[in-house]
Amino acid sequence: MTTLEIREKYQTIIKENTALSERLKRRMHLFGTVRLLLVVGLVALWIMFSGTDRMFLATVSALFIIPFIVLMIRHSRLSERKHYADALRLLCENEMKGLDYDFSGMSHGAVLYTLKDALARFNIDTDHVYLSGHGIGGTAAWDIGAAHPDLWAGVIPIGAVAGKYINIYAENMRKLPFYYVGGELEGVNMTSALKRNAPVFNKYLVPTSNPFEATVVLYRGRGSESFSDELLRLFDWMKRHTRDPVPKEFNVRSMRHWDDFFWQVELGDMSKDRKLAPCVIDPIYWPEKDSGINTPKNVVRVESKILPAVNAVRVKIAPGTDPVGGNPGVVVFLTPEMIDFEAKAEITVNDRPYHPVNGFVEPNIETILEDARTRCDRLHPFWVRLLKRGRE
Repeated sequence: MTTLEIREKYQTIIKENTALSERLKRRMHLFGTVRLLLVVGLVALWIMFSGTDRMFLATVSALFIIPFIVLMIRHSRLSERKHYADALRLLCENEMKGLDYDFSGMSHGAVLYTLKDALARFNIDTDHVYLSGHGIGGTAAWDIGAAHPDLWAGVIPIGAVAGKYINIYAENMRKLPFYYVGGELEGVNMTSALKRNAPVFNKYLVPTSNPFEATVVLYRGRGSESFSDELLRLFDWMKRHTRDPVPKEFNVRSMRHWDDFFWQVELGDMSKDRKLAPCVIDPIYWPEKDSGINTPKNVVRVESKILPAVNAVRVKIAPGTDPVGGNPGVVVFLTPEMIDFEAKAEITVNDRPYHPVNGFVEPNIETILEDARTRCDRLHPFWVRLLKRGRE
């Protein structure tokens, strides 16, 4: 079953059990009222005929008590059925929530830690790692790829729907090859997937001097399915695309605490930065009326340029940085592909110098080994780690 069919099945079960629960509730109220009337009637009879024969009172009491017991048993069974209907409804509601990608740090961590574990255990070519998913998995692949474009050789969302951060992070995809596969009739909550994705596709596909590497395949007359007939084309596409580990320049966006590293730039703990923290929005607090098109105004912008002619790396971060509370702030990493270590170099962040006073940046074997251990990218380890001034 497709995600849409599962969602519709859950909605049907929720609707049926909600109606059943309401019917049982009304019957339970009716039985409760009748039981109360029986108790009141029995007490009234005992008061009226308290001086009469006890056998008569026992007979009359039985006529009231027997229906009362039957109603109690019936009420108990109705209560059990109502609890079961409510539990089934709540279970389906929770499962439906699980059908939606949550854009959370836990979802990102599940993918990133898996990647790191695989890189640590096996000899993997980090320039040929591709991220793909289907349905909500496709949305997750799209979001994680846009949040960490430096890790992948390409992103392949299948039947995915753009939402929340994906639209805002559109610029992050400029250096990341993108291949989307979907159906014309696909939709979520009665909203066409194409309608939700169109604003993002427009950014990817509009011709510019610095174009995106984007391919969008839309099957006419088809809905949510596996699109297995596209697999051979996908593998052919992957053969022709590799990761760019050291782009000459990039311009990216960030709005989450864990979206804090892009190629050679690491932002540090944004929650402990007076200027960056206001730009961060947790997915839990995302506007409820988001349609996948709306974009919050405040975002963190990170720009970097490598200038071989002057042996320089210049980083710009808006709206600026002001780290507090032990936050090391922005960290810049360097490799021989970025600068010439035998000549004077200029490394700046928002025009503040990060290079040593004498201008010479020296590689550090401890930095190389630690980076290979933590990032597990043995093909492209960083040689130098720079803080505000000088080398750490």
